[in-house]
Amino acid sequence: MWSRKGLTPEQALSYLDELEGLSESNSEHESESTSDSENEAYSRVLRKSSERILQIIKNCTKTEANNKLENVDWKLSFEDLDTFIAILYARGAYTSSKLELDSLWSIKWKPPFFREAMSKNRFKEIMKFLRERLLHNKLVSDIWNRFIYNCKISYVPGENITVDEQLFPTKVRCRFTQYMSNKPDKFGIKFWIAVDTNSKYVLNAFPYLGKDETRPQNQALSENVLLRLLEPFTKKGRSVTTDNVFTSVKLAEKLAKLNITIVGTMNRFKKEVPELVKSSRNQYETVLLKTDNDNCILTVYQAKSNKNVHLLSTLHTSVTINTDEKKKKPETVLYYNDTRYGVDVADQMARKYTDYQIHSDVPFQPCRALHHASATPTLQSPPSRTTSGSPENTIWLRGA
Repeated sequence: MWSRKGLTPEQALSYLDELEGLSESNSEHESESTSDSENEAYSRVLRKSSERILQIIKNCTKTEANNKLENVDWKLSFEDLDTFIAILYARGAYTSSKLELDSLWSIKWKPPFFREAMSKNRFKEIMKFLRERLLHNKLVSDIWNRFIYNCKISYVPGENITVDEQLFPTKVRCRFTQYMSNKPDKFGIKFWIAVDTNSKYVLNAFPYLGKDETRPQNQALSENVLLRLLEPFTKKGRSVTTDNVFTSVKLAEKLAKLNITIVGTMNRFKKEVPELVKSSRNQYETVLLKTDNDNCILTVYQAKSNKNVHLLSTLHTSVTINTDEKKKKPETVLYYNDTRYGVDVADQMARKYTDYQIHSDVPFQPCRALHHASATPTLQSPPSRTTSGSPENTIWLRGA
C-alpha cells in the first residue's frame, strides 16, 4: 500500500512526527517498536494519528474545564475520553438522538451499557467542557485534518467515486454557516465530499469556509473543489460521477489528463451546450454529440415532455440505447442513475446514526457525522485486513 503512495511505513511514521510536532506525552496510548511488517507499520501510523486526535481533545477539554472551575484541578484520562466517545457511538447506534439524555441511564427503559460504562453526571461534565480548538477560527483544525488523513489511508476505493455537496446541520455561530433552502436542515456547514460509490465510504472531504485566497483566479470554484477531492486518486484510472454544479467540458479535459473519467449532468444554460439541443424534443428521444477530439460525449435525453437531461461523459466511447423498454434510456443515463447516490446515502447514514442533539452546539458534530457515514471509526486501529481482487482493491476494515 505504501509503495503506491510513494512512502515506506518508516517514512510515513516520520512524516506524521514532522507534520504534527506534538510531544510524546501520551504514554498511556504509546505504540511499540518501529521495526514492524508493512501491515503492522500501517496500523501503527493509523493508531498514532488517532491517538493524537484524542490528545488534542483531552488537552483542550482540560484547559476549558480548569479555566471555568476556580481552584479545582479537573482531570480527564484517556480511558474516560474513550468511554465518552463510545457512549456517543452507542447513542447513534441505538438511534436515540431524539430522546432526553437522562433517559439513556434509565434503569427501567434503557440498556445497561450506559449505566455500566460511565455515570450520567460524569458524561454531562465532559460534554460541558468538551472543546475543539479551531485553527484561526476555522473548522479546518488539526482534528479534522487527521480524521480525513485516516479516511484516506484506510481504504482503497473501487473504480467509481461520487462527488457532491452536503449540509451538516449545526448551531455553531461562525461566519461560514450557510442557509440552503433545498436541504432538510436549512442552516449548517457545507461540506464537499467524495465517497466510494459502492461502499459509500467517505474518501475525502473539506468544509466550505468562504472565499479561498489560494485558488487561482482563472479557476472556477467547482473545478477547484473537484480537483482537490480527487487529488489522492489521480493517475489511478478512477471514474467520478457529479452533478451540474461541477460538470464542464473544460474540467472533463483536465481530468482526462489525470487518467480520471467523468460522468455528470450539465446545466443546459452553459455556453458549452450547443443551442440546437436546448429546446424540447419528442419524449424519450435521445441526441448524441461529440467534441472535436472525440474525448467527450454529450447525451441529451428528453426525460419528460417539458424537461431534457444533458449528460457529459468521458467514460463512454459510444452510447447504446435500450429500445426494448418504453423510456428508451441511453447507456449514459442508466450509468448515471446507478452511481449518483453515493453522497446521498452517506448523508442518510449520518442522519440515521447521528447523536446530533447532544452536541449540536459544538463544532465536533460534523466529524461525528462523517464517522458514521464512513462506517469506519478512526479512533481504533484496524484489527484485520481484507483483500478482494487486485492490490488496488485492497480494503482495510476498522472497528469491526
